[in-house]
Amino acid sequence: MVSEDNGTGRIGVTLNGQRCGDVTLSVVVTGGDATSLIDFVVPNASPFEDATSSIAFDVVNDGDVEGEESFSVAIVDVSGAVVGTASTHTVTIRDDDFTPLTLPQACAPLGALGAREIAVSPADAPNLGALVAGALPGDAFVFASGLYVLDESNTMVIRRNGVVVRSASGRAADVILDHGALDTGPVFDVRADNVTIADLSIKNIGVGGAVRFRDADRSVRNTTLYNVTFTQPHGNVIQTPPGPAYADNGMVACSRFVLDDEHRDALELAGECTFAVRAVALNAARNWSIIGNAFSGFWCSAALELVTVQATLNTRDLRVERNTFVDNFISMRFGLAEFRPADVRTYGDEVATCGSSYVDVIGVVALANSVYSRVAPLDTGLAVWNGCNVDVAHNTVAALSTPLSSGIEYRYATSSGARLVNNLVSLSSGVAYRQREGAPLSLSAGNASGPPATHFVDPTAGDLRLIAISSAVNGGDATAAPELVTADIEGVSRDALPDAGAYEYVP
Repeated sequence: MVSEDNGTGRIGVTLNGQRCGDVTLSVVVTGGDATSLIDFVVPNASPFEDATSSIAFDVVNDGDVEGEESFSVAIVDVSGAVVGTASTHTVTIRDDDFTPLTLPQACAPLGALGAREIAVSPADAPNLGALVAGALPGDAFVFASGLYVLDESNTMVIRRNGVVVRSASGRAADVILDHGALDTGPVFDVRADNVTIADLSIKNIGVGGAVRFRDADRSVRNTTLYNVTFTQPHGNVIQTPPGPAYADNGMVACSRFVLDDEHRDALELAGECTFAVRAVALNAARNWSIIGNAFSGFWCSAALELVTVQATLNTRDLRVERNTFVDNFISMRFGLAEFRPADVRTYGDEVATCGSSYVDVIGVVALANSVYSRVAPLDTGLAVWNGCNVDVAHNTVAALSTPLSSGIEYRYATSSGARLVNNLVSLSSGVAYRQREGAPLSLSAGNASGPPATHFVDPTAGDLRLIAISSAVNGGDATAAPELVTADIEGVSRDALPDAGAYEYVP
């Protein structure tokens, strides 16, 4: 198998016996659903240079969403040798183009998924690892209501495309997977495409995490995490790998991530409340959507650098939209490294898109998110560190305390192409918008600020809907980024005079 974005591939050929002169292979394409000259180019003849050689071919990266395609090549003639019996080889081209995953309207139930349903009960908990390992493509594991106590052998490694894991009832609270704060593997290890995990709860998440992508031999695509409740984490809940294999085109939607007070106290007592506890950590990931989720409580009393949603290591084409963040130290941070890390992911167009300096994230959209801090120590609500073409639009950041940094911050001189449009940062005191270390940034006319009491229905209770006298009402700029002036966090359509922030005023 060769990925479409590799550009080239090779088919191995072996010469048995001694050669008495030059050997040249003549080949033809004999079949398959990939199209010659459109999907691939194979030369008609190839010189044979050593006892073990190869036929080089080009792969055309066409931008079309096609799925896997294949073609077969046959050796039809050899100059200087005789064709053996194994003279045909089939090559599979793995498509690198994506159809974006679509969020159901208003977090509606997903409905039936999977080709074959396999019923699972709490009595099966000791055998979950083996049960999922035996899956066929498209199998749906349907969990009956109850508590599933997991141990070291229960990591569910998903190796087949199209596998679904979900509750029978469609309610996340009905199925609880208790990870037991294990120091071993994750709950789910996703190593296949088109995997869906939905409608269940995972608690006592160990340092191995709830969902990881750990296969070093193969990138995975189209993972959907939907209506899942994640509580009591001891490490990163969801984490994508930094390479050499990657996790692309994923979606986290309509889910809850909670670090509650009791669990935080236990982590601090054990010295485990550290920066390694994140809700979503995207490393070198492409084309993810984080939409319609609720994140709460990711902070420590020692004010360590807990980041709720983190994207770094050349993550690109990320959309973070209509999420609610309550009492988190840093709710969203896009980018981290100022200088190029070793072996960072590359795409081939970074210089043309962003210039010669290294940037840590490319093409991020943060839209219509609500960030509220009442009791937690707040560093910043939303941070862009060394990003290229990052759009931050219609977000609300509100805090009843003074943030350590600011409501929204933009850092590093290598950052470029940012648009901060129609945001509302409302702090009791402190800096609303901050530029750090030479970051080039100009605010559009549509961004607003001011004390919480002048904007919100009930800031003490966390109700960040706008009141009629707020300067954010009709205070947005409809022309600065018109494609981002759509609906608010609750789905209310914006009018010709959009409001600043996540919420559109409704009389």
